[in-house]
Amino acid sequence: MRREIVSLLALLLILSLLCGCSESSPTTSGSPVPTESVTLKPSENKDNNESTGNANTKTNNNSVVEPAKDKDKEIAGIGDSVITDYFDFSVKKAETTKSITNALGITYEASEGKQLLFVVFSFKNTTSDIHNTGPAFVCSVDGNSINPFTAVGAIDECMPLVGAVGSGDTFNAYMIWEVPEGWENIKFSYLDAELGSASKTVAFSKSNTTER
Repeated sequence: MRREIVSLLALLLILSLLCGCSESSPTTSGSPVPTESVTLKPSENKDNNESTGNANTKTNNNSVVEPAKDKDKEIAGIGDSVITDYFDFSVKKAETTKSITNALGITYEASEGKQLLFVVFSFKNTTSDIHNTGPAFVCSVDGNSINPFTAVGAIDECMPLVGAVGSGDTFNAYMIWEVPEGWENIKFSYLDAELGSASKTVAFSKSNTTER
């Protein structure tokens, strides 16, 4: 009987030791996996740009990338070069008049309260092929859409803006618009005779013209 009691006590001691180890030992069953919290700091480039007012941005190799230009601000004036798919053209001069006569002796007169705007262009073919020009423009005066004035024959040794231009050749040609006498500003884009694509906007005011 005494031996049985001793054996029972020994068994209880072993069980108590095993329970103590189980409570103190870590377990992965059902335990959440700890995650590391990462706080993103604001970009130093952004802070520098905001503090200095610099609109440029920097890449990872610290090279400066220029901001994209706003196409609406790409406006040419008299004498400025405008590059298209096939031509490099510019406005050589712009004159206002009540009437104008061509080399054939035909006189064109403006309607009452209006005047003629005579514009001479220089079109250079920058390709290796022959390409056509045409009198197609998207034009407005003081916000009102207008179409070119139809004319034929040479004026000031220039022909109307229509015809083929050889590779590397320059074609000096004119267009005429009928505008109100009190007009202030004109803007237009040239429409390519073959592709139909629009050029950069050309704009100038009445003060930039001369009276013929």
